[in-house]
Amino acid sequence: MLQDRSNNQCELCTSKENLSQYTIPPSLNENVANDILVCKNCLDQIEGNTEMDVNHWRCLNDSMWSEHVAVQIMVWRMLKRLRNEGWPKDLLDMMYLDDEALALARATGEHEEELAKIIHRDVNGVILWFQVCLAVIMYLILTFLQLKNIYDRNCHHNHPYLLVFDSELYLWF
Repeated sequence: MLQDRSNNQCELCTSKENLSQYTIPPSLNENVANDILVCKNCLDQIEGNTEMDVNHWRCLNDSMWSEHVAVQIMVWRMLKRLRNEGWPKDLLDMMYLDDEALALARATGEHEEELAKIIHRDVNGVILWFQVCLAVIMYLILTFLQLKNIYDRNCHHNHPYLLVFDSELYLWF
């Protein structure tokens, strides 16, 4: 069925050699709706087994118009991976995915920047937003207390706004 749908060619780059079925993550079951037919070159780059060949992925300009949602999702993900190249941004701007397909495309988190992917969780899997905020607040409090301590040690009673650091005079406002 998948070979018929794809005319026995890679649904991303139209290569006819070394084809295999690829299940779009995070899908747990293999079926035509969740799978695409890809060549070995595309598969190796999708899975990160080989370095990305940016020029190879210019084929997405054509495959982005596929009527099959699984192909559209994979095209969107690959364009997001290549977004720093410049030309993929134009294709992403032209591409349309309905809300359900876009949610599936974003499900793996590949579209996020590396810093945004780091999520701290406790042993129960709960995101540690409160603990991160608490750590920042504690840092600010400690910094304030250190500055206050420096002020108290260096305060001149007749000039309360003068501080001395390493024999240099500063004004405290």
